[in-house]
Amino acid sequence: MGQPAEVPDTISIIGGAPARRATADALLRLSRVERLFLTKVEGSTWTIWRAPGEDWNGPDGPGFNQRFIGEISADGGTIEGRWERGMGTPATHWELDFPIDYVRT
Repeated sequence: MGQPAEVPDTISIIGGAPARRATADALLRLSRVERLFLTKVEGSTWTIWRAPGEDWNGPDGPGFNQRFIGEISADGGTIEGRWERGMGTPATHWELDFPIDYVRT
């Protein structure tokens, strides 16, 4: 089994959703690029997906669509999640990009 790829430094800024809107904006800044996403929590499921109008196939895009799906534990101490990549326009087939778990310390 190979070593995982180095994870770039990341800053995420998630804003509150405006009144009467179920989603909030999320700006993810990686080492060299910024990407705009939308995010929401329904029940115990947290989802993040590329904002409409973001050109994931353009010169600054990764060449595939992206989304995150995470399950928040009942005590709020962990989120078991995964980033997926969508292939096709629009994404008609989603596959695992990488799993990621968040643990409150």
